[in-house]
Amino acid sequence: MPLAGVRCRFGRGFIRGGCGNDASGQCVYCGDPFCGEHGVHCEDYLEICDRPKCRAKLDDVQSHQDWVRLVRAVNDLEICAIEECRLPMQDQCARCRLIFCIGHLQSMEIMEHRYDPPLRMAAVLCDHCAARRKLWD
Repeated sequence: MPLAGVRCRFGRGFIRGGCGNDASGQCVYCGDPFCGEHGVHCEDYLEICDRPKCRAKLDDVQSHQDWVRLVRAVNDLEICAIEECRLPMQDQCARCRLIFCIGHLQSMEIMEHRYDPPLRMAAVLCDHCAARRKLWD
């Protein structure tokens, strides 16, 4: 369903503007409106445009959710969530909330986007979530 009076801003090149079709959604990552040709409407009203960075974020979220489901069963055994590690759980990752041994966690500064303006703060992240930071920060 088109957004009233809003046009797709998906770029067609450096000099030319957006495509100009009636927008059918607004990207949850970049905030730009897009038409049916330049984005997807997922379940739970999730709308993502076709910009490479926004699609990469969608792909990352989906693969991360699959990974969390897979390793959560390992945490149920009260061992580190890294599948090949058999050490006891010691601390929780600030992002995925799974529990790991100290060897698979690292302290670092992250940007916390829940606040306006975003805050830089210290956090403990697992190796998996630390690797995802490049896409999200």
